[in-house]
Amino acid sequence: MSTDGTMSTAASAGTPDDAERMTAREAVVHKGRNVGQPLLWSILISLLCYHLAKNEDVLDTSNTSRSFQRYYCAFIGVSMICNHFEGHGKFYRWFYSSGIEPSKKRGLGHAGKKFYGLIEAPFLTPKQHERAGLVMILSLFLSCGPWAPRTFLFIAYFCWFFYYSQLFCATKAGGHGTTLVPGTLLMLALSPLSQARSDGQDLVWPLELIKLQIAAMYCGSGLCKLGAAFHFRRIWSGTTLQAYTFDSMWSRPGGEVTWALQAFAVQSPRLLIPAAISALFFEVAFPFAVTSYGAGLFFTFMGLSFHTGIYFLQGFDFLSQWCPVYFLFALHKDASIQSLIMTMEDGFNATLNFEGSGFVLAYLYTIISMMVSLVMLDVWYGEVLPWSCCPMFLVPRNLFSQDMPRWWTMTGRPDQRNAGYMDPLMYSPVSTKHYMPEEDLQKYPYKVLQFGSLSRIPKELRKFV
Repeated sequence: MSTDGTMSTAASAGTPDDAERMTAREAVVHKGRNVGQPLLWSILISLLCYHLAKNEDVLDTSNTSRSFQRYYCAFIGVSMICNHFEGHGKFYRWFYSSGIEPSKKRGLGHAGKKFYGLIEAPFLTPKQHERAGLVMILSLFLSCGPWAPRTFLFIAYFCWFFYYSQLFCATKAGGHGTTLVPGTLLMLALSPLSQARSDGQDLVWPLELIKLQIAAMYCGSGLCKLGAAFHFRRIWSGTTLQAYTFDSMWSRPGGEVTWALQAFAVQSPRLLIPAAISALFFEVAFPFAVTSYGAGLFFTFMGLSFHTGIYFLQGFDFLSQWCPVYFLFALHKDASIQSLIMTMEDGFNATLNFEGSGFVLAYLYTIISMMVSLVMLDVWYGEVLPWSCCPMFLVPRNLFSQDMPRWWTMTGRPDQRNAGYMDPLMYSPVSTKHYMPEEDLQKYPYKVLQFGSLSRIPKELRKFV
């Protein structure tokens, strides 16, 4: 492979006789699933949100946060079990002993960064990793019971870092798909979940703070796209979605149906313009979701549609670990801008009075999280995960533009969307941020083909590629 990345290729795993032994019947292009677990989660979350919105008897009206916590933790626990047995367990057993360059570190995000930019991630053996996952899942379920829910939430919060920091290279565990989980668990753990307010008022400040963190993340992601469009003097539009969908046709094709949908989208960039504009509006305008119950339900519908569309077109799973947080928008029926302002004023006053309460800690955590997202810290400073502005797809690429990254990966696994595989796009011998030597590609348990051109990249993007 050439070091400048110009029309270079690499293949791994498998002997030269493999191709000769393949019969015409075996050479099927797409064997992946058209419908995977994420679509099931999308349907279940949508149905449950509808049920929660329509029925008053499904929650404790004196403690909505407790009701949300039970639904949320139960759902996260179930999806963790499914993802672990689908592939996270076997992936880490391979990754731990693979000897590839990324396996020499641990952390969050695709680059294996420190926790909150400060704390080094530990190295766990496969058995220790299994135990961390088991403890987290058990803690999530036990927190739904009557005994010490806050203790179990704290345990689950800490176990999240141990478990997911070992999987930063994995298809469904790396990146930003799970980054909402620790902040949500911490807000709930810091609140008096098991105690109803003596004055009869609902306990809502944990929900308000979680909403603010979500809104800031979405808005920060949208601002990144607008900022990049302004900087590169290009519109973030249908051609941008076309380029990113074309990437996924190679790296995450799914089955015949999803691949045909991708092919149709790539050939119809004008039809992608409304989708691109809607996605950008959804992210930038998401802060309006915190202003009322109706607005929250509207953005819940948009969010589930947004992430389901991303799964079908690009194969990214934000449905199993990110979208369960939408339950709070269906449960918090007294949501209003006045309630939100009151929560922020109470937090500010409590902080000025140096009150050592969980509310103050949760308030300060939320303020820092919002600042990281809204000032787009990931872009100009670096990642401090799980705080993030989620700068995904921020570059307004055009598939036919030669002054933007043009690099693709294809693997021998058609089920690359599932858990259990290395992220197909990030790691390569020509990447500066996610460097991996060419010989490491030979250590993959399946074939890999990388090709394209990186000879003309704007200098502002070189640290990200």
